[in-house]
Amino acid sequence: MTARNRPRPRAIAGAPTALLVVAHTIAACGGPAKPTLSSTEDEGGMGPAATSSSESTAGPGGDIGSATEMTTAQITTGGAEGSGGGTSADSTGGEGSDCAPYPGPLRSGSTFYVATDGSDTRSCDEAMDRGTPRGTISGMGECVAPGDTVVVLPGIYNEAVRTTTDGAEGAPIRYLSEQKWGAQIAGVPEYTLAVWWLEADYIEIIGFEVTGNGSVGVSMRGSYGLAAENHVHHIQSPTCSDNVNSGLNGGPPGADFNSAVRNVVHDIANNCPEESAYAFYWGYRGGTIANNIAYRTMGYGIHLWHHPVGTQVLHNLVFAVDGHGMVFGGQGDEGDAEDLLIANNIIYGNNFGIRIMGNQGAGNVVRDNIFFANTGPSIGSMIDHDTLIENVMEVDPLLVDYQADGSGDYRLQAGSPAIDSGVVDITPLVEINVDHDGGPRLLGAGPDIGPYEFGANCRD
Repeated sequence: MTARNRPRPRAIAGAPTALLVVAHTIAACGGPAKPTLSSTEDEGGMGPAATSSSESTAGPGGDIGSATEMTTAQITTGGAEGSGGGTSADSTGGEGSDCAPYPGPLRSGSTFYVATDGSDTRSCDEAMDRGTPRGTISGMGECVAPGDTVVVLPGIYNEAVRTTTDGAEGAPIRYLSEQKWGAQIAGVPEYTLAVWWLEADYIEIIGFEVTGNGSVGVSMRGSYGLAAENHVHHIQSPTCSDNVNSGLNGGPPGADFNSAVRNVVHDIANNCPEESAYAFYWGYRGGTIANNIAYRTMGYGIHLWHHPVGTQVLHNLVFAVDGHGMVFGGQGDEGDAEDLLIANNIIYGNNFGIRIMGNQGAGNVVRDNIFFANTGPSIGSMIDHDTLIENVMEVDPLLVDYQADGSGDYRLQAGSPAIDSGVVDITPLVEINVDHDGGPRLLGAGPDIGPYEFGANCRD
C-alpha cells in the first residue's frame, strides 16, 4: 500500500542542525580527482545479500573531480568561524564567483600537523609547527581538544587510523587533508576490519583518500560525525567471506547523527563473487547522506538498515551497482525504518532502483528521484508498507558523458529533466546550499536533481 497524503518526515529529537549546515557548506570547488579503488562493512548484523559481481577495475575519470591544495595561510587566516562559502584570494578551484573554497569554514582552536616524515616522539607543542610534525594521525589523539584541527600533509600513510578523542557540540575536532585527496590512508599490510576507525563523537574527516586492506573504509562508531569530500575506494576483505564490506559506515547501535557529504565511493568488494557490499551503510538515528557519488559496488549503493530513523538521503548519484541502488528497512527486533527522506537522487544503470524491505514504520518519503537504465523496477517491495512515493521520474537525466566505469562527466547537460526539478522544502533540519563541487545549489526555480547544479561551474 502506498500512502499519498502522509506528512513529510518529523523532526528527530537531538538532531544536530548546526553540524548539518556545516556539512553542506564545506566546499572544494574542483570536484573529486580520479578515483580508483573499493569496499564496505555491515556493523551489527547483515543486510540482505547481493548475488552478482563485477570484474571491472577501471577508476573514475578526471571529470568526477580534481585534487585541491590548501596553503598554510588558508588554514590560519582563510575565514571566520562559521562563515559560508565564497571565493577569496587564497581559495582554490572553480570558475564561478560563488564557489566555496576548500576546505570551508575554519575552526578557532589550535592547529596541529602530521607528515609522512614526521615523528610521534615530538611533543604536542612541536606538532603545532608545520616544520616539526608528528608522524601518525592516530598519535594526535593525546594532543587535540574540542575545536582543534589536525592538518595532514600529502603522502601515503600506512596506518590503520584510530580516532578516540571526542570533540564537542559546536566544537568538533577536524582531521583535514591539506590537499584534497593528497593524504592517502592506505591501512597496514595485515588485515584490519576498518582502515579508519572513528571511535569518538563530534569528529570531522575531510578530503582524504582511503583505501587498503580492510572490510570498511571509514567506520563512524561515535556520534555527530562528518565524512566530507573523501575518496573511498577498493575496500575488500581478503577472503570475500566476511559479508561486511562497506566504504563509509554510519556505525553500530548508539552511533547516531553521522553524516556523509560530497564523497566519492566506488569499487567496494567488486572482486568478490557473492557477497553483500555497500558504498554507504547507515543503521540508526539521524544523519544526512548528500551530494555523494557511488558506483561499482558489488551489492548496494546506499543502504539504510537495522533501525534507521530520520536519515535523509539527498542529491546523490548511484550508478553501475550490481545489486540495488538503494535499500531501506528495519531488521528483526531492532526496530522499524521511520521518518526517512529519500529525495533528489539519480539512480542510473543498476540492477534495481530502490527496494523497500524489512520492517517499515511511519513517515518514510521517497520523492523527486530520477531512475534510468536500471535492469529491475525503479521502486519495488515484497512487503506491505506505507511509504509516501511521489514523482517517480523514469527519464534519461542527460548527463554530459555517462560512463559505467567512473571515467565520465556526470554533470547535467542543458535541457536535462533534472534541472530545477528537485523538491525545495525538504525538511527544516538541513539546508543543502552547495553541490558536489562546492557550487551554489539554487541557481534556478528549484534545486537540480543529483549531485551537480547545472551552471555552477565550480571546477579547476
